[in-house]
Amino acid sequence: MILTLILLLLWVVPVSGQAPPPFIGGYDSAIPDETTASVDAGILLIGELGCTSCHATSSKSSQWLRPRQAPRLDSVAKRIDPFHLIDFIRDPASTHPGTVMPEMLSHLKELDRQVAVRRLVAYLVDRSKTSWQRSTPDRVAIEEGERLYHQVGCVSCHEPLGAAATSPADSNLLGGRVEHWSQPQLARFLRDPHSSRPSGRMPSLGLSHREANAIAHFLLRETRVAAPLDLALDRGHRKGLDDSSRSRPWKTSVAGGFNLPEKQRGNDITTHLSGWLRIEQAGDYHFYLKVDDIGRLRIDEKNVIDLGGTKNYQRKKVVESDASIHLQPGLHRIEVSHFQWVEDAILELEWQGPDFDRGPIDSSLLSNFKEPLPPQPSWELVDDDAEIGEYLYTKFGCVHCHEDNSSASAPALEKLAGSVPARPHAKYTLSAHQTRDLEAALEFLNTDPQPPGPQQRVDLTMQTFRCTACHARGDLGGIPDDRRDFFTGTDPTLGDEGRIPPPLSGVGDKLQPDWLDTVIRRGRSVRDYMNTRMPHFNHPQTLKLASDLISIDRQATSVPRLIHDDETAKSAGHQMASVGMLQCVLCHDFNRKQSVGMRAMDLVTTTERLNRDWFHRYMLDPESLRPGTQMLAFWPNGRSMLPDVLDGDAGQQVQALWRYLDDGEEAVFPKGLSRQQKELIVGGEAILYRGKLWEAGFRGIAVGLPEGLNYAFDAQELRLALMWKGRFLDASAHWSSQGMGRIRPLGDEVLTFPRGPDIVFLKDVFCPWPGEREEGIRPAGYRFRGYKLGEKNIPTLMYSTDYLDVEETIVAVEDENGSFLRRNIDFKLNKSPNQRGSFHLRIRDVPPEEIRDDGICIYEDGLQVRLSDSKHSTAIRPMYTVPEKWETWLRIPISEDETSVTIEYHWGRQNR
Repeated sequence: MILTLILLLLWVVPVSGQAPPPFIGGYDSAIPDETTASVDAGILLIGELGCTSCHATSSKSSQWLRPRQAPRLDSVAKRIDPFHLIDFIRDPASTHPGTVMPEMLSHLKELDRQVAVRRLVAYLVDRSKTSWQRSTPDRVAIEEGERLYHQVGCVSCHEPLGAAATSPADSNLLGGRVEHWSQPQLARFLRDPHSSRPSGRMPSLGLSHREANAIAHFLLRETRVAAPLDLALDRGHRKGLDDSSRSRPWKTSVAGGFNLPEKQRGNDITTHLSGWLRIEQAGDYHFYLKVDDIGRLRIDEKNVIDLGGTKNYQRKKVVESDASIHLQPGLHRIEVSHFQWVEDAILELEWQGPDFDRGPIDSSLLSNFKEPLPPQPSWELVDDDAEIGEYLYTKFGCVHCHEDNSSASAPALEKLAGSVPARPHAKYTLSAHQTRDLEAALEFLNTDPQPPGPQQRVDLTMQTFRCTACHARGDLGGIPDDRRDFFTGTDPTLGDEGRIPPPLSGVGDKLQPDWLDTVIRRGRSVRDYMNTRMPHFNHPQTLKLASDLISIDRQATSVPRLIHDDETAKSAGHQMASVGMLQCVLCHDFNRKQSVGMRAMDLVTTTERLNRDWFHRYMLDPESLRPGTQMLAFWPNGRSMLPDVLDGDAGQQVQALWRYLDDGEEAVFPKGLSRQQKELIVGGEAILYRGKLWEAGFRGIAVGLPEGLNYAFDAQELRLALMWKGRFLDASAHWSSQGMGRIRPLGDEVLTFPRGPDIVFLKDVFCPWPGEREEGIRPAGYRFRGYKLGEKNIPTLMYSTDYLDVEETIVAVEDENGSFLRRNIDFKLNKSPNQRGSFHLRIRDVPPEEIRDDGICIYEDGLQVRLSDSKHSTAIRPMYTVPEKWETWLRIPISEDETSVTIEYHWGRQNR
């Protein structure tokens, strides 16, 4: 019954190839199964289609809905070409594929519909006061606008635009929708979308005037405007017109003749005027050029008058010259260039022809296009059209959607019963699935449902405002694969954390209420290294989002009380944040001063943003709250790596760090690397350096040992990445390039190891080794858990696979043959695989040249690998994807108790 009423009341028409269904942002994420009707998706549709603009709802039902208000039309004919408005109102679905605007006049005969549409637009033109104007695109701004469009977040919802761009699924297509805008009005809209679209679906990205102007020029880049000449302006010093080494494009436009634009006069400005000159009679034409400082006239790509020599330039005074050229009837390319260095700018061009005296070139003989553009129609108001259009605006129900204070007059959503009213209704081209979802939602609202709870409100709001286009929250949302490449950052060392918006799982537990509300409603962000911007969602429908997230997520826990006095705690926090301990300034900015490594968020905002207990839990176990984070675990399993600070108490140390950061901008700056100290020198204790390392990735941990041997561990892929001898590292690449450099070993005899995790469980030996084909990939269930420092600051690295807890320590050992590295790995089963297979440790991805009787593997580069524990055997297995290539691997028989493996790595061939 409800479905029948929808079909009758809304005139729902099955979707066709010419009229796609309305595009509803977030609709796909609300559909659990396309074959089953979804109440959630239907509720989203009711809001987005504006049903409540005409149909009243009960107070209970209204709490489930997020109504979308149609755009304000006060100045719509100032924003959009009135002739395009005619096409759109007559057939919205075909003119703007995917629009949520219904067809309102389909009940009229074709001639009557044309007259009605014309009168409606006449009313809108009269109401807008100022008429629409076509603008010439600025080619310089277009280049900047294209970059901004694809960086700041537009492609989170809209399709990429460009010659080779393809549209990802679930894109709110702009093609065919923006070409009819006025450029100044489009720029104004991008800066403040809510002024004309109060529903808030299009958020503000906090664009500056320049940025909005550039994006608007890019979106309208195909606009063509007829004028006498094209104008291009460059800024920067020149030694001549052919020297552009220090001159850069500034802006482009059109000009009415060969005159310098008044507003663009100034020093070091180059003006280029170009177009097509129409010659009507063959003959010799004489041209006169007068400039200050440099100028040139070219016709048909040949110099006619050249006042651009160095001698001219040095005199710095007005110069002039003249020349004759024979021209045939037709169009000839004409170009005048002028460079103004200092003082007054002068450019005068005159000509004399076979049948006219000397004077300026008449603009009617000039055109910026070789082929004439079709004439642009002008809008003319007809008597009484605007007045009749105002009447039709109310009669056809436009007022219900587009005016703020219009009251709903159609039957309530919960009472869609009885005969169909005589008056016309909106016609939507809904898909069959959208129709089923609407039916399910109306049946649900007809049951007098209880108000939605916090979780339901969060899901509805996030889908309505498309938060899920950028952020993941549990199983909801996240950036699809076909859009990920458009999310970029300024610091590659941060990996995905530096370019992908953070997940919202647990965000209500993480952030303080005021901060969370400010982020949602004001777009506040501390991730300046991300090019994608946090939008502003300052809309009444987002008022409860922060409090709902907190009510769902908040898990307040107790934190240790500081037993030390305030100064002692702050001093300890300052000490830990400095280089030499936790080394926070290797990764984080501090009070707007750049870190010496990667450019993670500024630490002085920590206590303003985060809940204290969340910070405590996060510091003790970062990956439990942010899986995959580059933040290392400094207190693994609650144990401190700093026994000499606050008696080695982990809880006291974390709280001391909080107390230190709680001073915000007043906090004493941590001690960091000096600009002179670039090489890290290993003394009597081991040195750890974390950052983006060559071959070890963006979560590299380099360890320099006192014996002159070094290694690097990849904490992202959980593998031994490098070994080398001699000097340790030079930190200058991270210091001088703000984290953009990738540090390489300073020593020699560098050995590298394969990509992908070292330890895996394989069902059989022909399975592919996980994660070996792409940098930064590791299997699900793998997790780095930090490290603990032992004697001489030598770290024990701790990580987990899907079935094992692993701890490994690498030390340098000396014997009669020299120094070598000994790697001790302890395994403990944390979960049974419950399937056939074995655990394997990959030693190298190349075969040894020789395997000695005692099991030592000797490789072509001189590396010798020996297993100290004879219980384990080394074997060779074929690589899965390249059968003709072999690698070295070790099968690890895991028992219920702890299992250990010891591997020795020797350099050189002297022991063969």
